[in-house]
Amino acid sequence: MKGLAQKLAMGWLIAVILTGCFANFIANSYPLLCRYKSHLRSPALESSFGYSSIPLQAWTSGEIQVLMMPPIPYSNTSVDMLHSGYASPLDNNSRANGHYLGTGSLGEDMGAIIILGCRYALLTGFFATLIALILGLIIGGTAGFLGDQKIQMSRSQLILAAISLGILWFYGWHIPHSFGNMPFSWGIGFLIFGLMYLIFNILLSKSIFFQKKMIFPADLILSRGMEFFQSLPLMLLLFAIISLSRPSIYIVIAIIGCTGWSGIAQLSRAEMLRIREMSYMESARASGLSLWQLYFRHALPNLLPSLRVALIFTAAGAILAEASLSFLGLGTPPELITWAKLLSLSREMPSAWWISVPAGLMLFLTVSALYALSSGLKESKN
Repeated sequence: MKGLAQKLAMGWLIAVILTGCFANFIANSYPLLCRYKSHLRSPALESSFGYSSIPLQAWTSGEIQVLMMPPIPYSNTSVDMLHSGYASPLDNNSRANGHYLGTGSLGEDMGAIIILGCRYALLTGFFATLIALILGLIIGGTAGFLGDQKIQMSRSQLILAAISLGILWFYGWHIPHSFGNMPFSWGIGFLIFGLMYLIFNILLSKSIFFQKKMIFPADLILSRGMEFFQSLPLMLLLFAIISLSRPSIYIVIAIIGCTGWSGIAQLSRAEMLRIREMSYMESARASGLSLWQLYFRHALPNLLPSLRVALIFTAAGAILAEASLSFLGLGTPPELITWAKLLSLSREMPSAWWISVPAGLMLFLTVSALYALSSGLKESKN
């Protein structure tokens, strides 16, 4: 029974991925294939890349011979005024005109919106998880691999690092936000840092006090940082950051990824503490490999397989976080309609079940499939 659930979950996720990748060929107001001036063209394919080789006036002049339309002959932004006012999918006239899942208040095709919603869910789950993975590996993997004894800095290097952070903040953030974008602010900052670096090297190179090595406890500092970040109410933090940014699905994905790394970081740290004590790591150290060669050639490749379950959980959490924001009307622009935004719009007409039920089912089945797949991987690992 569990094996069947895993296969069904994998099959559903593959279907969602394929639907998201080929959404423009499933639901589009442009034909899949047409003839224009004796040449075969694919406007649906061209629209996937944001251009069109057919001039706008050709569509109204009758020069185009449509040979094949997509299964749903509407895009997610198409409006059919003849079937506006919540046309039901049970209406024969609505189905005959290609509205297989009904329409919205302005005649928007619900099927096209559901199909394009697969793409937005795919983008959110994949790229938010990728951002969280990169941050988690940088913070957690570095903390576990380096520990508290492997980073040593002289006092002069520590002072230069603190000064460089101050220069970076002043010229990279303070000046552009206080006085507008200044094209040379970054260049001025790097120039000042270079001059200060030379001065410090000349003045402090012969000083025993400033050349004394200090141990930088990377594991201690990064671990305390992870614990502090996990103590924050992440959903409230997410709402606060989103409300201060402009509406964009890409900004939403970036913010979700930047706030969802802590679980991956803690797991990466725990696994790296185990990996660095393995016998093959001792052999690699004895062969004379550098610290970063050990990390990228031996430690990191053995760490990534153990993160599979956490990555799937992170993808499901990212989709749910985006759904929460869209339902509340935060983050995404008004013209971009996701599954959760359909659930929110359904409150205007509760009797129009074809707006909320398909979107809710898609969201529920996709997240459930991710959780089922991660649970199966966890059981097989144990």
